[in-house]
Amino acid sequence: MDNLSNNFASTGADISIILFASLGFTVFIIFVYALYSYLLSRIFKKSQIPQWTAWVPIYSTWKILVLGEQPGFWAILSIVPVANIVAAIYLCIAMHRIGKKFGKKDEFVLLAIFLPIVWLLILAFGTSKIRTSKKHVPVNPFQTEKHSNHTLSKTIKP
Repeated sequence: MDNLSNNFASTGADISIILFASLGFTVFIIFVYALYSYLLSRIFKKSQIPQWTAWVPIYSTWKILVLGEQPGFWAILSIVPVANIVAAIYLCIAMHRIGKKFGKKDEFVLLAIFLPIVWLLILAFGTSKIRTSKKHVPVNPFQTEKHSNHTLSKTIKP
């Protein structure tokens, strides 16, 4: 009988350790999210994008993709298994183009891929300004650069 009571006591201690670790992990995730969103909002401010969009999870990814001249709908597809691999590739391309817009070298994208918080810190607090291109910004988010005028092609007359 004494052995049974020791098992219950150790189970209670195990549960408290698991709960404490879960709470610590949750606090850590919230801290990383807040830091990421704050740094992204500073980058959006430099890019003349409303800062509040950095705090909305899928929408902020959409804005990153659009800022990097990629189709924004990949942000939605990033939560779909297998499609998220392609979405991650588009996000890396977008981060490369964002770095180029800020005047960074091609190798700067490696920070975005392997140390994204450092990439965000450099862009958010760096002195570099975004260089806007005179490219046409698409009206339709599902189209990339060209063909956003919605003009009909030549009609064939009999």
